[in-house]
Amino acid sequence: MLTSSSCTSETRHSRGTTGDGFGRCGRIIATLAVFLLSAQTALGQQIAALTPTAEVPPPEIEAWYSDAQADRGQRAYPTTCGGCHGTNMIEIFSLYEDAGRWFRFASGSMPADNPGGLPTEDYLDILAYLMREMGFPAGPDELPDSRSVLARIMPKASREILGYAAYDEQYDPGFVPPIGNQP
Repeated sequence: MLTSSSCTSETRHSRGTTGDGFGRCGRIIATLAVFLLSAQTALGQQIAALTPTAEVPPPEIEAWYSDAQADRGQRAYPTTCGGCHGTNMIEIFSLYEDAGRWFRFASGSMPADNPGGLPTEDYLDILAYLMREMGFPAGPDELPDSRSVLARIMPKASREILGYAAYDEQYDPGFVPPIGNQP
């Protein structure tokens, strides 16, 4: 049996003969360390192979608007927004933290030639159209004129989940969309 004193004396005696400076105890300790590391690696691989890998489903996105509402928004968009914004409004909308901010800005400041001049339903229809174009799912109910509901719709945070490929290079990465009229 080796003890710390026998390892010390063994190491002292063998140092001159092997030339490696470790002696018998040093070689035993090194061999044990390699063995333990190998066993730990093998055990880890076996545990990983036995552990089921459950795929985490992406978070579910609520359906906030109806297809009929988005269809009305799609018809209204070219004449009320498209002349100035073209197709860029979808990208702009996707940069907003919540739909309520976009709605307050658009309904208070747009269209440029008649700020706030559209009926509330038209702004909601256009918002539903933008949401559909971004990939938000449609449902049975129309998007309501509700500050609390609009505040729960997160375009910017939903971009990756929806698979929306934005064209950020067109915009300043530090762009903060305007908040608009806040009652």
